[in-house]
Amino acid sequence: MALAVVILLVLALVIWLIRRKRASARSAPVVGGDRAVQPVHPPPQVSAPVAAMPPIQRYPALPAATLSYAEWVPAGRDVKVAGLVIRGGMLYLGRSMADAAGNGVEPALIDPTLPVDGARPDWTGETMDYWPSYSDISPRGRAAYLAWLAGGRSNPRAYIGYVFVYFYGLERRLLTELPGTPDPAAEFRLLTGEVRRLLGIYRGNRSFEQYASSLLDCVAILDPTARWNGPPPAFPEWTYELPAELRLGLGQLVAAGRPLPADWALAWYTHHPETRLRTPAQRCPDEFHELFTARYQERFGDGLVVKPNKTRLSSRYFPASGGFGGEVKLENPNLPDVGKLTGPVTKLRDLIEAVTDDLDAYSRHLGRHPGDTGSPAAVALLPKGVSYRADERTERFGPGRRAASTTMAARSSQRRS
Repeated sequence: MALAVVILLVLALVIWLIRRKRASARSAPVVGGDRAVQPVHPPPQVSAPVAAMPPIQRYPALPAATLSYAEWVPAGRDVKVAGLVIRGGMLYLGRSMADAAGNGVEPALIDPTLPVDGARPDWTGETMDYWPSYSDISPRGRAAYLAWLAGGRSNPRAYIGYVFVYFYGLERRLLTELPGTPDPAAEFRLLTGEVRRLLGIYRGNRSFEQYASSLLDCVAILDPTARWNGPPPAFPEWTYELPAELRLGLGQLVAAGRPLPADWALAWYTHHPETRLRTPAQRCPDEFHELFTARYQERFGDGLVVKPNKTRLSSRYFPASGGFGGEVKLENPNLPDVGKLTGPVTKLRDLIEAVTDDLDAYSRHLGRHPGDTGSPAAVALLPKGVSYRADERTERFGPGRRAASTTMAARSSQRRS
């Protein structure tokens, strides 16, 4: 009996020693060469691959007396906040700055005197409100936001609320301060380029995609770059008004008294919310474009000259930032808003209807015999002035024209649906 008790005690001791050894192994540092690395908890799991975040420590807030005003940090200038170097500028920094509406603190303002909890950054945004403001987010949130800025503002897994706080500053600069800057044209390109860069990274977030795209569309009317030197922009989706970039280019042409090139005139008509192209123009886009260009030049010579109207080019935008307090309206006092004119569209409609009628027989043949573009029967139905060899059309118009024709047909199809 005594022997059995001893054996049981020995077994219990052995089991206890084994468990203790395993527990010690789990908690001990992992040794690699001469270096010991403490085990860490994995980052929160989200959809995209993790981009490296800079190491963060707890830094004391700067003394309140170090900065008594706020300023816009221009592109290319570096700043240091809570021990982190933020490169590239394009943000607001300082202790005090009213928002655009004058009702509170600017949401995008980085106040370096506020505490930052670098020991526990809020990577997932669990402490963030729906409309975040740097002054109101938690010290943990500030740590994560500053780390995102210092890391290049490009981590695809960053919480989208931090992206929006930065975006608020770009909104304010573009919508309220750009005209008074030393070089508005250069800064416009920098700011809109930054919005496009962010859009390329965070387009997957529907809310950010909507705000960023709408902002670019709104401020396009302020772009001083001459748009009419090149082809008109293509817009595959139908909208309720002429796209801002198209109105800008057309407004520049009209304000300068220049004749409208055929491409710009056709873009005006095809992107107008109250027009549509009939089946022949959609089924035969290359032939339609070629015939329209020839007939346009026959009727208008160098191009249609449009008398500028008195309505100025303007646009509206609902900012993402709560600091605006509502809708913002921009106006370019130097350019007319040709989207309000109906006379030129009527003249173009008459021409386009005539061109479409002339292509009707050829279009019907292709409807009955898809792909039969080069047969003698098809060629005989082409109106005078239209080449029938596909290689000639491609060489003459190039792939960009073909893409534009495809876009034109797609937009007309959207209107029917």
